[in-house]
Amino acid sequence: PPPPTAAIPLRPPPPAPRFEHRRTQTEVLRAKRFERSDIKPTEWGKCGYSERLDVLNRPIQYDSQTIPIPRISRGSATPEWFRENVTMSNRPVIVEGACAHWPAMTRWAIDKLDERFRHVNFKVGEDDKGKKIKMKFKYFVDYMKHQTDDNPLYLFETEMDDNASIKTLTEDFDVPDFFPDDWLNLMNRDARPPHRWWCIGPKRSGTTVHTDPLGTSAWNAVTHGCKHWVLFEPETSKRIVKGKWVKEKSEDDEAIHYFDFLLPRIKKAHPEVRV
Repeated sequence: PPPPTAAIPLRPPPPAPRFEHRRTQTEVLRAKRFERSDIKPTEWGKCGYSERLDVLNRPIQYDSQTIPIPRISRGSATPEWFRENVTMSNRPVIVEGACAHWPAMTRWAIDKLDERFRHVNFKVGEDDKGKKIKMKFKYFVDYMKHQTDDNPLYLFETEMDDNASIKTLTEDFDVPDFFPDDWLNLMNRDARPPHRWWCIGPKRSGTTVHTDPLGTSAWNAVTHGCKHWVLFEPETSKRIVKGKWVKEKSEDDEAIHYFDFLLPRIKKAHPEVRV
């Protein structure tokens, strides 16, 4: 493996956050213990990323390997053009303005969501056995506003269609006409796998690099804030993409370390790989 391109800075841990609800601390510690049994809850902020504003504002450096994702405006393309030039070519694209008319653009502001769902439990992780870790929305919002973790818990709900408490979320958006076909809808309802995910990520949160379930291609919409993506060409091997072979002992493969350390090393070791 190539030598590391950087080392994790060892900073004093940030001060413990002060939450608004008395129970938030208990709920967060419970969720952290189950979500990551490999580290202590007190180690979630050990690298001090919450005090580094540059990780949120760092511009993407484009080069021969790092290629910008094409952007189009919703009004400049028809569903037929999209099918021929995007879907059939198996290429990613960013569509600007596709969800500007959604009620979600206002109804999914955090304060509005807190009014609707503050006492509803949402999934914020999974334990080592795959069991869902849930937390009341009011505690998650409190955590999100005050957390100082390097790679925080994030809300990842899969039961929008089956949970009566949150089913009204499906009324806040519609499927863009660029995506007229839903092949999973041909399945028996009871056999259909999860196909809708609703996520809220605090600053610095993210997923490990992955392939979407069942080899599907999902469309994603960002209604508030921004999201940093990295995509690899389909023929790139899983070993290269995962980057575990360049990971140092003090690092993990969570999103913040992947972008900061693993991805630069992968690119350096494999100049033929495009991202």
